Amino acid sequence: MFLKNIITNPNVSIGGYTFYHDFSDPYNFEKYNAGYFPESHLGRLIIGKYYSIAHGVLFLSSVTNHPMDGFSTYPFPALGGRALGMSIAIRIRAIQL
Repeated sequence: MFLKNIITNPNVSIGGYTFYHDFSDPYNFEKYNAGYFPESHLGRLIIGKYYSIAHGVLFLSSVTNHPMDGFSTYPFPALGGRALGMSIAIRIRAIQL
């Protein structure tokens, strides 16, 4: 299905020939695959003209609160335990440099 024909969110822009495949209902793309771009959010999702998007692909934005003050935006704290300690130690070292 060509996504451009079903997108209603002004923060999501899809090129004319970008194709999306979904095993259940492709009309739920905005809800399940691009749900982190609410109309009240300043961020935008822009996808070009000739892309093929597979079932289950999830697009994220800055509203998902990835840490921006470290060496990586990977959410190490989400792993819990030891990974959390490593994330904090790495951030401290990065700030000290």
